[in-house]
Amino acid sequence: MWIHSNRAVAPVIATILMVAIVVILAGVVGIYFGSSGTDIEQSPNVAISAQLVEPVGSCDDEVRLTHNGGDPIRAENLLLLTDRKVDIGSASGTPPNCPTYSTTRERVTEGSDQAGIGETWTTGESFRFGSNNLDGTSVKLVWNPERVADAGTDQNSDFGEINSDTAYILYEETF
Repeated sequence: MWIHSNRAVAPVIATILMVAIVVILAGVVGIYFGSSGTDIEQSPNVAISAQLVEPVGSCDDEVRLTHNGGDPIRAENLLLLTDRKVDIGSASGTPPNCPTYSTTRERVTEGSDQAGIGETWTTGESFRFGSNNLDGTSVKLVWNPERVADAGTDQNSDFGEINSDTAYILYEETF
């Protein structure tokens, strides 16, 4: 005679269901955290040099920044940050205009290609920036993975906003 009992079935089914739920949750969490951050653009690898040059515009001091090699950089992603007001001009063409258009945050693509480097800054290309006094001026050329935003059209305001937590300083020097 067989004695039929269902008492041992319930704990076994509960254990199987718990294991299945844990495996599914682990998969969902792994996919969520494993895929976040994969779309962050890497900062460019670039060699940049700076040289004090003879002023061609209304500024007393001018510096030429040259892309000496490495990755091409979209000019709209570059911002020149300084602790004194400067203005950007091209290596040959539009000179910096001091102090009329000078700010401490200059977009490289400000105006109608005033830097003269086009959409992409590539090896061998240069642009100038100037000030009426660069002595002791701290300068940073910052790359942003997104286009540097305009801050407004008021000449007395600082142009350009760093709009990303992943901005990267490509070049830094004190003159």
